[in-house]
Amino acid sequence: MLVVSFSPMDRAMLIACSAVSSSCSAKYRSFGSVMYEYITDQKLRYFAEQLEETDEQVINIALSMGENDTKSISRRFKQLYGCTPVEWRENKRKKES
Repeated sequence: MLVVSFSPMDRAMLIACSAVSSSCSAKYRSFGSVMYEYITDQKLRYFAEQLEETDEQVINIALSMGENDTKSISRRFKQLYGCTPVEWRENKRKKES
């Protein structure tokens, strides 16, 4: 199971989505979980972009996104991209050379 830490804005969006979906049919109840996955994917894509485009340390990028646990975001990153954030950055830089 993927565990994500959300910013206050992300949490508010998820609460709003789940409140709407709780009164809807089963088809729409899954919207909250779909939204959760979408937000997670978007956060990880932004994280990957920052790794590629900046020289910021992993912890600084994570903190700027409202992530307080670099182990957690690194684990989720590895699940999605198949390598750690540091390895991903190194591979991208090698390809550019």
